[in-house]
Amino acid sequence: MLTIRYATLSDTQAIHEIHRSDITQWKASYTDETGQRHKREATWEECSLLDRWEHGGAWMSPELCAIHLNRILQQGHIPLVAELDGMVIGEMELYLEEDGEYGFHANLSVFYLHVDYRGQGIGSLMMQDAYELLQQIGCEALTTYNPAVPAFYERHGLSLHDETVRLTLSTQRMQTPWHSRTASVTQVEFTGEPSLKTKPIQSGRILSPVQLLQLLKDEEEPGFYALDFHLRPTEMSFRLSHGLTKAFCVLRDRTGDYENPLVHLWADDLSEDLVGGVINRAARMNIPQLTFMVKPEQVALFAGFNVISQGPGTLIYQKDLL
Repeated sequence: MLTIRYATLSDTQAIHEIHRSDITQWKASYTDETGQRHKREATWEECSLLDRWEHGGAWMSPELCAIHLNRILQQGHIPLVAELDGMVIGEMELYLEEDGEYGFHANLSVFYLHVDYRGQGIGSLMMQDAYELLQQIGCEALTTYNPAVPAFYERHGLSLHDETVRLTLSTQRMQTPWHSRTASVTQVEFTGEPSLKTKPIQSGRILSPVQLLQLLKDEEEPGFYALDFHLRPTEMSFRLSHGLTKAFCVLRDRTGDYENPLVHLWADDLSEDLVGGVINRAARMNIPQLTFMVKPEQVALFAGFNVISQGPGTLIYQKDLL
C-alpha cells in the first residue's frame, strides 16, 4: 500500500538513502604537500561530511539531512514522503512563500524517488496528492525552477512561465552615482534596508526568493552547517545606495576563486547605472568578470558594457491552483 504523508525527523535516514541511491561512485578529498586539494575514489564511509555534501548537498549525510529537515519543519514548509508497505521510497519538499508575481504559492524544490522505484507512477501520485494539499491550504500556484525532466511536469499541468538570460561581462572601473558598503545578508534582512523578502530580484534568481535567501545565509561566514568549505567572504555582500534609492547585491562563486561570480541583485528596478555600480564594485575588488541573470527584456540595459557571452539562464515553470 502506498501512502503519501508529511515527513518527520524519524524519516531522516530513509530520505538520505533515497537521495544517494543513484550515486555509484564516491570521491574523497585530500591535500598534497603543496597544499592543493585533490579527489580520489573512495567509499561513502571514507568521505568526510564536506566530501559527501559535494556529491549533492545536505541529503548526502544523515547528520546534515536531519539539520536540513528540522529547519524545513520549523519554518512551516512542507516535506512529503511516499511510503510503500512501510518503506519510505520518495521525498518532496514544498516551500511556501508569497510575492507579487505568484501570490501565496508553493515552490517544488526537491522531488526525488529511490532509484529502484522510478517509472512506476509513484511520482505522479505524489504530484496529485501535493496539488490536493496545496489547494486545501489556499495556495494560488505551484512553481518549480529548472526542472530536470520538463516533460514530467508538463504532463502534470505546469508550463514555462518565466525565464532569464545569462550574461557574462568583463569588469572595469567607471563613474557611477551608486555607492556601495559591505553588509551581510543577515544584517540587511533584519534591518530592512531594503527588505529582501519583498524587494524584487533583478539578477540571479536561480531559486525561489525564500530559498535563495536561505542558501546565501548558509554560505556566509561562519556558515549554517559549520562545514569547512569555501564560504563567501564578507566583502562579497554589499548595500548599494543612490540618494534615497537602495539595492543589495551578493556575488556568489562556489569555487571560491571569484574569477566570475554570479550576481544576485535585489532592487526595485534594474538600470544601466545600477549595473555600472555593481561592475565598479567588482573591479575595485579585482574581480575580472561577472555573470548576470536577467529577464529577456532587460538585456538591452547591458548594451553599453563589454558582454563576453550570452546564453540561457533559469527556467521557471508554474501551474495555477485556483
